[in-house]
Amino acid sequence: MKYAVNLLLILVFNHLQAQNEDCISALRLCNKNQIVINSIIGVGNDDQESVGSCLDVGLGIFKDAPTKWFYWLAQNDGTLTFTITPYDTTDDIDFALYELPNGIHNCNDKLVLRCNATSPPCAWKTGLNLISQDSMENFNCDVGEDGFCKFLEMKKDHYYGLMISEFSSIQSGMTIDWGGDGLFSNVGCNSSSVENTTLDLNFIINPNPVENQLLISTCH
Repeated sequence: MKYAVNLLLILVFNHLQAQNEDCISALRLCNKNQIVINSIIGVGNDDQESVGSCLDVGLGIFKDAPTKWFYWLAQNDGTLTFTITPYDTTDDIDFALYELPNGIHNCNDKLVLRCNATSPPCAWKTGLNLISQDSMENFNCDVGEDGFCKFLEMKKDHYYGLMISEFSSIQSGMTIDWGGDGLFSNVGCNSSSVENTTLDLNFIINPNPVENQLLISTCH
């Protein structure tokens, strides 16, 4: 039992603490529950993943800002919206949304579908909605930009990846709330997949020491 418990703890800890800073290590989403991100710190092993999107414009010698990556499999044909809400209204959060035609963790031919790099004071929330008509908003705060791009029409059994970029490095944290009638498939999800996602978790283990049964819960 001791060795099984140690292995379980290692697997759970490594999964939840995985950096998810590169496309190939993106965190799988199995449903559209709210995501809470406490901080975005690093850029991962590849610091130029957003080349070719609106996020690589205007930086001179280019390097990704700190990032988090998520991916999912579309369960049905349907619309997708989302809202990224930083806790600090001056925090500049950007994103790029990709299709992953080669499937999970294969990002060589990723296709940018939506991209938004608008900064406050134009907008502090960002994402996709049913009102906006643009597929891209670039750096700065241009007339008519509101931080949102047009909703996405997801295709069943297609994989998608979302890159969240912490351009201002304020590290205030943020939430992601999902909308639309398109669903995320849970096919292939298992006990190591994160379904109700809060990043940067603390563990409570009961009882300690473990005898016949182990309970792992989280606090934040």
